[in-house]
Amino acid sequence: MKRSRLPVLAKIAVALVTFGWLLHKVDPQRVVVSLRNCHPAPAAAGIALLLLAAGLQAARLHALVRHWVRSGPGESVRITLASYLFNQLLPGGVGGEGYRAVRLKQISRRWSTAVGLISVERLIGFLALAVPGLWVVFLDRPRFAAAMTFRDLAPAWADRPVVLVVGATLLGVGVLALRWLPDGWSIRMVHFLRGLWSSLSSLSAATYLAVIGLSLAYHLTRIVAFDLLLAAVGQRLDMMSLVPVLTFTLIASLIPVSLGAWGIKEGAIVFGLTLYGVGAAEGLAVALLNRSALLILAAAGGLSLAMPSTKGEGATAQSPPSDPT
Repeated sequence: MKRSRLPVLAKIAVALVTFGWLLHKVDPQRVVVSLRNCHPAPAAAGIALLLLAAGLQAARLHALVRHWVRSGPGESVRITLASYLFNQLLPGGVGGEGYRAVRLKQISRRWSTAVGLISVERLIGFLALAVPGLWVVFLDRPRFAAAMTFRDLAPAWADRPVVLVVGATLLGVGVLALRWLPDGWSIRMVHFLRGLWSSLSSLSAATYLAVIGLSLAYHLTRIVAFDLLLAAVGQRLDMMSLVPVLTFTLIASLIPVSLGAWGIKEGAIVFGLTLYGVGAAEGLAVALLNRSALLILAAAGGLSLAMPSTKGEGATAQSPPSDPT
């Protein structure tokens, strides 16, 4: 067996083991009953909103790239849909970002531009959900402390200086590791960061505001979609409680230990929903409905890649400084 196949097989194994663990904790028959008895109208509406949220993602990407690339919104939709396909095939929920960076590099012909735009989009999108999500957790910390203690997961080490010590150690190791990088790496990195800053500083305040607004609209759409999916399986939960649930899911999905975050994403959804009293079987049913929407988007992404791109959508909008990277 080729060594290059081992990481892929390992991540497939992680996905299978995680799903197996979920089915061990949750009665599979109850999950099947929940899916079989779910109300079709709210389930269809919830899935439709999840698909609509992808359109908001495409609009957010277009708001960033239109400054650099002469392309219509169609290319942003194509890139976004294709990223859903790669998110299902690559480790964690970050495979799509890699594809989008490569595609934008092909269009703009600058790595710094591509990485800068994708980094801004990802960071703003993450903070738009994580900041309110963690704030809700802070305000409702007695609930989470009790739940973690009940599950024997209470982080007794959290109040000790070991966290700072470990963080400082990792930072020191990272700094020392720079000495073993190839010659010329630091110069190339300086050029890269210079080009990256040039790309980001050229974006207007209106562009950043548009990206923030579209990120908030994207997460709000998903919150309403999850509320409908919960109603479809006979569960009710206030929307504010769904903010930390989706925050847990987003953070867990970034862990690159299984292909497409299979099992990891579903486990995070079940864990988050059970903190608020939702049954584990119903929580897993909601997670599977969410996964079905992701698979629909991935299929649409595969079709978009099979179709030829629109002519003339690869020219740069301006002539930025040369980028040696």
